[in-house]
Amino acid sequence: MSSAQEVFDAALALMDEGEGGSLEPEPGFSDRALKLMNSLRAEILSLLGDRSLYAPIENMESELEGLSPAFALGALPYGIAAHLLIDEQSAMSAFYHERYTELIYGLSKARKVAERGYKKSLLGGSGIKIIEEKLEFFPKPRLRRETSMLVLHHSAGEGSVKAVHNYHRGFGWSGIGYHFYVRRDGSIYRGRAEDSIGSHTGGGYNSFSIAVCAEGNFEREKMGKVQAESLRELCAYLKARYPGIVIKLHRELDCTVCPGQNFPKEFILGKSQSIRPKSKDIEIKTPLDDRRRKIKAFQLWINRQEGSEKLILDGIFGQKTLKEAVKIIQKELNLHSGANLAVDGLFGVKTRAALTPPLKKGDISPLVFCLQGLLIRHFHDCGEIDGVFGSRTETALRAFQREQKLKIDGLAGRESFYALCRK
Repeated sequence: MSSAQEVFDAALALMDEGEGGSLEPEPGFSDRALKLMNSLRAEILSLLGDRSLYAPIENMESELEGLSPAFALGALPYGIAAHLLIDEQSAMSAFYHERYTELIYGLSKARKVAERGYKKSLLGGSGIKIIEEKLEFFPKPRLRRETSMLVLHHSAGEGSVKAVHNYHRGFGWSGIGYHFYVRRDGSIYRGRAEDSIGSHTGGGYNSFSIAVCAEGNFEREKMGKVQAESLRELCAYLKARYPGIVIKLHRELDCTVCPGQNFPKEFILGKSQSIRPKSKDIEIKTPLDDRRRKIKAFQLWINRQEGSEKLILDGIFGQKTLKEAVKIIQKELNLHSGANLAVDGLFGVKTRAALTPPLKKGDISPLVFCLQGLLIRHFHDCGEIDGVFGSRTETALRAFQREQKLKIDGLAGRESFYALCRK
């Protein structure tokens, strides 16, 4: 049985060869290598279907239980070298990672399955079936150096993993931003490679997190039992694979409602046997109570966008709330349309002219958040303020356009926004 020191020495020899014999190991290489050995060993054992629980590799004297010398000294050093060189030598890191992948699939029965465009494999002996489609990524996502967080999302819509992949490529990304995608029927698809950096959460969290996305909009709908159970099993597998990993909802890290108020977090994390979360909202007695609650939510969203507490959460859509909403509209137009507007909170001629093309059904953006808040300001209920231009937002907008004698087209363009922002 091979020791951690033997594997580490083999990885250093590979890196030294790649550097032409001039490698100078960085401080902390050995500590990082030990963490990588635990992660990569779990990956290899999952391919072999080994259900045994092995003690963590804690020091260089530890033996790599469960791995034959072919895996421990033949494949593992390439995986460790790939991660240790990820920042300094990206090209060499990519080469080592490809070689590592070749070796582990070549040394296991999973190779035959992996070479097909569509495959199902059992991970960690848990019975979880991961479906892999042929998804092409360009440029190839960089490898992740650390895995200490799992972020849960919803798609805010419906569609296959390929549809999400193509949608994210439309943003200029290399492909789907999530690592796993769980459909309503409980089937689990792989998105990005599990050891690559995703594109799913702001604030730098992508560099050390894995993303799991559930198909659906759980701000508006409730999750079915089959889908919730698949998510629960997947999270349990990932918790076992990455000891100490912290699980967060997207909204706990970013200014968003994702994955929705009906997302059954307690059930998925194994803390409850019920998939129906208890509502934390105060009981709504009248439509005016509901309107005030939604305006409070909009004011809270504005404060988070601004990173301050400019607005008092009073549920009253006054001139100050309007001004801050217009400022966000101006910032978004400057950021995405190059409008070069003064961010003064005044909806003038230049701001009006910059609103092109109009927002339409299916759009998801901060501008849609503002549209929904402004519709509620004018007593047109569009459902929950979630930044998703859905059927209820379109219906509310058409009603407002009819009321204001505007063109009734369900598109939020210059004239509609101008009318919504009038004092």
